[in-house]
Amino acid sequence: MAITLAEAKVGMADKVDQQVIDELRRNSIILDKFDDAVSPGTGGSTLTYGYVTLETAATAGKRNLNSEYTAQEAKRTKNTVELAIMGGSFNIDRVIANTSGAVDEINFQLTQKTKSTIAQFYNSMINGVKLTDGFDGLKTLLKGKSTEIDGSTTNVSGAMDETNAEALCELLDSAIAEMDGRPDFILANHKTIVKLKAAARKAGYITRSESAFGTPAEGYDGIPFVDAGNYNNDGTETSIIPITAGKTDIYLIRTGLDGVHGVTVNGDKMLKTYLPDLNLPGAVKTGEVEFIVATVLKSSRAAARIKDLQISAS
Repeated sequence: MAITLAEAKVGMADKVDQQVIDELRRNSIILDKFDDAVSPGTGGSTLTYGYVTLETAATAGKRNLNSEYTAQEAKRTKNTVELAIMGGSFNIDRVIANTSGAVDEINFQLTQKTKSTIAQFYNSMINGVKLTDGFDGLKTLLKGKSTEIDGSTTNVSGAMDETNAEALCELLDSAIAEMDGRPDFILANHKTIVKLKAAARKAGYITRSESAFGTPAEGYDGIPFVDAGNYNNDGTETSIIPITAGKTDIYLIRTGLDGVHGVTVNGDKMLKTYLPDLNLPGAVKTGEVEFIVATVLKSSRAAARIKDLQISAS
């Protein structure tokens, strides 16, 4: 069963919860489809999601009379991920909560916590490590796969001319060709997206569209560019897809329950907000936002990574 963030919003009586769902959809356009298949129980590992990844597709061929086909089997692997509990809390003094503008302050804090939660979700989707995050990100899952494309010999650090525009477009086309379907998004940092747009314009492949919320989006041959953004790393704003020694990565993602998708708990438990209770004793009140989620790669060819593209001088 699949559920979108929009569907999760339906039936929620708490308007604050609905606002946070909207905030998630506006800021997380890549994964708006979730498999709400995890049912927390009363014991054992209650936030585990099991799935099968197709690693090698079946082949077909010809045979001669009185001979057999060459045997070959489709290969799959069993995987599990642990749903991560993401979110955060904030404190607000009851004096502020009872003065003019208090609702705005609470909504402001909720919005900021939501944005931080989304950023952490993106970071885990790309850079997550199963040992610490519960699930591996695409950087780990794509390592050594056919959809991991070496971009180290392509240098777009200078002005975009026809030569390096053609080289960058060739990398994109090579990654797309290795995938099992057309990607829905091209994910990169904002500096790389500037280069991607320039290359697409040079090659005549720049396209323009709108998101579900009317936000303008440019892309490569109909595939939107998406800025992965930053996350708060112990107080420091850090790029989710960094530039290290002048090199960076680009990710191409095909979403869907047979590709890359989110996983959450069933029902309306996937996202919760906890507002400060002003009726309880205590001068300082606490509010929280909590998102229970993981991402999975069902098909090893549903995503691609162009690694080590030279984007700037080292």
